[in-house]
Amino acid sequence: MLRRCYSSIFLKRNPTYVGCEVCEDWKTFSVFREWMISQEHLHGTLECLELDKDIIVPRNKIYGPDYCCFISKELNAFTADKISNTKTPRGVYKIRDGVFRASCRNPFTAKQIHLGQYETASLAHIAWKSYKHTIACQLADNVKDPRASLALKQRYK
Repeated sequence: MLRRCYSSIFLKRNPTYVGCEVCEDWKTFSVFREWMISQEHLHGTLECLELDKDIIVPRNKIYGPDYCCFISKELNAFTADKISNTKTPRGVYKIRDGVFRASCRNPFTAKQIHLGQYETASLAHIAWKSYKHTIACQLADNVKDPRASLALKQRYK
């Protein structure tokens, strides 16, 4: 967490973390550890879980108790909607003029799912968003932190 926010080497390699910060309390490890231990009742165990800062509040840049929770690696990957390098919306790929494909990775099977071909990028993006919403609601049922569960159910509406 500290490296992600304050290491110039890390930030150079991972520019999406530029501007992130850690709340003052969490800069003292014992305070962070106390919060971390208090989260075990929500998950049973923190092993194999990742600290997430932006599932509860999308695009949040602050690591702190109001914004962070522990989630599975699979859920973290599912919500990490990388910004496309192309001019199409997320989850949309231009096949040729007038034909756009929508696709998304299924976190349960780890397979890429083809959602159809559409005449416009907007229609393809709607299909992607609808699929993401359906999966997010299924994933929310397995998330113990009620803040994260609610955020997932609302994320792709």
